[in-house]
Amino acid sequence: MKLIIPDKFRGTLSAAEAASAISEGLGGKCLCLPMADGGEGTAAALPGLNVIESASVIGHGSPTHARHILHRSSYDLGSAIKKALETQTSDIYIAVGGTVTADGGTGMLQALGARFLDKHCHVIENPLCPQNINHIAYADFSSLESISARLYLLADVEASLTGPGLSALDFLRQKGAESSDIIIIRKALAHLQKICGGQSPYDGCGGGIGYALASLIGCRASLGAEFVLRHMPVDWSEINLVATGEGCIDHQSIGGKTVGCIIRECEKRKKTVVAFGGRVDSEITDSRCIEVSPKSPTLPNPEEAYAALREAAENWIKKQPFSFS
Repeated sequence: MKLIIPDKFRGTLSAAEAASAISEGLGGKCLCLPMADGGEGTAAALPGLNVIESASVIGHGSPTHARHILHRSSYDLGSAIKKALETQTSDIYIAVGGTVTADGGTGMLQALGARFLDKHCHVIENPLCPQNINHIAYADFSSLESISARLYLLADVEASLTGPGLSALDFLRQKGAESSDIIIIRKALAHLQKICGGQSPYDGCGGGIGYALASLIGCRASLGAEFVLRHMPVDWSEINLVATGEGCIDHQSIGGKTVGCIIRECEKRKKTVVAFGGRVDSEITDSRCIEVSPKSPTLPNPEEAYAALREAAENWIKKQPFSFS
């Protein structure tokens, strides 16, 4: 049996639509399971759990997005989490992906009850954002000790706060940041880490929301893609081919997003895997990553994208020396 488990092709195909197109192209008996990595679609992939998707609260299209990146705060996400804690009795899973903020999660922590003080020991009342993080001289998270055990971070990527390696700074341009903004944000996040300390593998996700949750208040955390995959109803003994994919396969994909997670799981289980990308970055040399539309920088409209993805899967399966029943 073939396992079809792609993420969304952002702006073009949902994960379910992508799975359908790939299964039609590959043919035969397929198990289609739309995937998510901590961004959009995570709640749908984890029915029965209380999931808050940060992308729906402080993502593209949210009121937060209307402001310049230096003035965007994660405060609204903190308010949503606080409300969920007050109205729900079970654990809250925070899917951190697709955000447009880069405040190190300070605004979110403010809304949850953390206190940030300036050099005069005055509590900073205005929602924190990259523009005013440098005002922080002290931080008090003691009021959050009772809630941290109920929060679980689902990170969409493994990344540091400011480096080395992949960091929150690498995602700033897709949030609309200019070079001058990146310089300010780098200094702001470095200042925050100097004041508060702490470090985890997920610090850079969500513009530093991962840092706030995992490093500063000690929430449980894991890669969203790995968490979702563990909860998928898959009998791996029946699977002989796995097909995944997402809109763009690049170094970020390998850093913990869906494609990287699926490839690592298949390597561990010794399963054949193929990954389809609307675009595959030139730095990706893995032959298992197949570009759907090599002659176009982006996939076309949804109907044409569906056909292109189906055709790419069909062409790939025809070239294989072995039959996958």
